[in-house]
Amino acid sequence: MIDKTVSTNIRNLREQKKLSQAELGDMIGVCANTISNYELGKTGIKNETITSIAKALGVEVFTATNDGSAGVKGLVTDPLDDVLANFR
Repeated sequence: MIDKTVSTNIRNLREQKKLSQAELGDMIGVCANTISNYELGKTGIKNETITSIAKALGVEVFTATNDGSAGVKGLVTDPLDDVLANFR
């Protein structure tokens, strides 16, 4: 399963960029159904894939976990307080 914050942020950021699931999928080399599964939290997602999605969406990857170990936790954008609020 994918972290709910990550899946929600993927969807929100994709929609803000006015991209379809198919368009984002084409940008990172997966099908629209895979993007849908990421956004619904149904499919696990590799760190490399999160990095590819972040690059395609023009955002940075936020690296930190609740337990303090290094890892990819979610996608954040620079000035969007509503998205950043998920990490506070």
